[in-house]
Amino acid sequence: MDETEGRIQEGWATVVFLLLMLLCVAWSIQAARWTETGLDILQAVVLLGGGLGIVLAKSRTPASLAHSLSLLTGVTWGAFLTTRILARTADLPLTLAVRELELRIWDFLIVITTGESSADNLIFLLLLSWLLWLVAYTCAWAVFRWQRVWWAVILGGVALLINLSYAKTNLTVFLIGFLLSALLLVVRTSLAAYEQEWRRHGVSYSPDLISGFLRAGLLLSILAIVLAWLAPKALASRPMQQVWDRVGEPWRKLQDESARIFQNLNYQNEPPLVYSDRWTHFGGPVELTDTPIADIQAPAGRYWRVMVFHEYTGDGWHNTDTDLIPVEAGESRLAQPEADLRREISQTVTLRRDLRALDALIAAGQPLRANVPIQAAVSYISRQEEVAPSPNEGTLPPVPGDPSVLYTRQPVAAGQSYQVLSSLSTADEESLRRAGTRYPDWVTARYLQLPDSLPERVRLLAERLTAEAETPYDKAKVLEAYLRRFPYDEKIKGPAPAQDGAPPQDGVDYFLFEEQAGYCDYYASAMVVMLRAVGVPARYVRGYIQETQENGVYHLLENNAHAWPEVYFPGYGWIEFEPTGGRPPLERPPSQETAPAQQPARPTPQERDLDHWIEDDLNPDLLASGEPLPPEPRRRAFRSWLALALLLLAAPLGVALFLLRRQQRLARWTPAERAYASLMTWAERLFHLAPLTSQTPHEYARAVARLAPAGGPAVERIADLFVRERFGGRKSSAGEADLLWRQARQALQRQWWADRLRRIRRLA
Repeated sequence: MDETEGRIQEGWATVVFLLLMLLCVAWSIQAARWTETGLDILQAVVLLGGGLGIVLAKSRTPASLAHSLSLLTGVTWGAFLTTRILARTADLPLTLAVRELELRIWDFLIVITTGESSADNLIFLLLLSWLLWLVAYTCAWAVFRWQRVWWAVILGGVALLINLSYAKTNLTVFLIGFLLSALLLVVRTSLAAYEQEWRRHGVSYSPDLISGFLRAGLLLSILAIVLAWLAPKALASRPMQQVWDRVGEPWRKLQDESARIFQNLNYQNEPPLVYSDRWTHFGGPVELTDTPIADIQAPAGRYWRVMVFHEYTGDGWHNTDTDLIPVEAGESRLAQPEADLRREISQTVTLRRDLRALDALIAAGQPLRANVPIQAAVSYISRQEEVAPSPNEGTLPPVPGDPSVLYTRQPVAAGQSYQVLSSLSTADEESLRRAGTRYPDWVTARYLQLPDSLPERVRLLAERLTAEAETPYDKAKVLEAYLRRFPYDEKIKGPAPAQDGAPPQDGVDYFLFEEQAGYCDYYASAMVVMLRAVGVPARYVRGYIQETQENGVYHLLENNAHAWPEVYFPGYGWIEFEPTGGRPPLERPPSQETAPAQQPARPTPQERDLDHWIEDDLNPDLLASGEPLPPEPRRRAFRSWLALALLLLAAPLGVALFLLRRQQRLARWTPAERAYASLMTWAERLFHLAPLTSQTPHEYARAVARLAPAGGPAVERIADLFVRERFGGRKSSAGEADLLWRQARQALQRQWWADRLRRIRRLA
């Protein structure tokens, strides 16, 4: 069958809405100002690409020929527009501009094959024009040849959202325009399908009906966008996060490679407030501003933590906590490792920019609870103190370990506040030196990890520097002092990226032996890696540093973004260190005699949480019997996802079973019985007319014929065949019964549409 056969007569409104949707994508890229000049050609690209796609899709041109013609036209059109830009900016004749563009393309190919970076934004503009041509043409083909309007909406939406995610400016107006155009496009194509159905059944309708539907569609589209904008964001789920973990790494590599190739583009820096990406990578130059992030009212503080990272990859760090536990406002579910010499402080964080749902909260030290609903990213610590990746492993029920990040479950707008209760260490140097090395298994299993690819000279340097240090604290202080001698520099080139199949250069090795300068990411990473190399558990933390108060308030700016190491000391928990050169050193009292007065001793947070958990959740009968304890029940969020998944699977399965049972039942009937049963089903469905127990088949058929006079002869003939088979034993042919039913069904449908149109006209 020819793929153009039966194509919907879409109408000019469909063309307008499609092109407007594509223009919103082009306008958003132009407004993002990835380059200083030339982006205005994208409007011409999408208009011609979309227009050619419509013409070829509506014609009877074979698909292979149409695609080849589009590819040739798109490459030529993009090159022509780019050449005009080059001729204008470089003041060259068009012929010389063509030659110059050819040379630049060859230079670009050499750059990407040798692993270098390109500073030629004109090549980026050329590639972008070709990509946008492909998007515009594919969207037009999807709507007008495949009749798959949602494919076009999804493709255009992905292009728009990628641009919005990395643009520096607010492009919300283009997103709203895209959504309006896309929704109206869906309404118009759906209406076109109904028009075709009406014409096939001979149903007359007023042309004003189409414009009325479009007006209603516009109002409903605006209402849907407003409601979606105001609705609270959906909560994160562990299944969705695990899916993203699996598919996200190739995307992150593509981002890094694009940033390497096109280094002169106006990229949006990672929002320092968020730090919600669970992967970090060593980079090159950074440029932070004094943009306000948050104001924190607290009695004390220096380090304002956002996220903890556990696994060193050589290219950066990875937060490996994949389980999210919901914590309600004010609820104390954040178990902490046992720790002495700590004080609790309450802090009020007032945001200076919007915090989206699933962004990370800012808090000092070890957070204990918050006054807003959150989700805590955790690993699980079994009662044998072994790290369990999920809550169902281990012979004893595990408890949540030290949370590595707190995610807000609801958006928090700029100007709004939230409160967090945190635990800060007040340990002195003498106490930390006496802490010893009896580390819990869950600490050594996780915080001594190093990749096999770590260069040996990094280990040797760490061992040489700490050879005379007697305690883990002394080792940490030696490495801290050594790193602080390195000059602070935010303009470093960064380690070499992956190329020719070789992995990227190890960031710590690059910092210690080649550049010997850098910023906080490099200092903190180097100290954590070297401590792990000599057997001292440590971890990498990102957040902010600010120890200066103004009227009791800490003002966090973008340039306060910071990274630091935390070292684990048995009995005292995680302790911060400051190896970054140029930052004020971190001072601790030499002993408890010189330390400020501490709060009275009390049970540690972990002890309180464990006692409460044992009392509430363990079955005394199981403890008495000595039988193995069952695994901890699934969390409510996981049960909800499981129920939803089962529902989504059960719904189509139920429909399939229903259709199968119905088909099996119909297969046992004669042709006349099937036709009469279908007649009763459709008459009841369309006109709510079911046969009465007192009616004969002929009487029921006459009642149906009165509702749909055009199908009267076919309806009455079906009843006659049914009566002859049921009571006279005379079989009818399958061909006659099927033909009569098709005639009757068309008459019933046509009458139903006519009744609906009359009602709409009366309402109008």
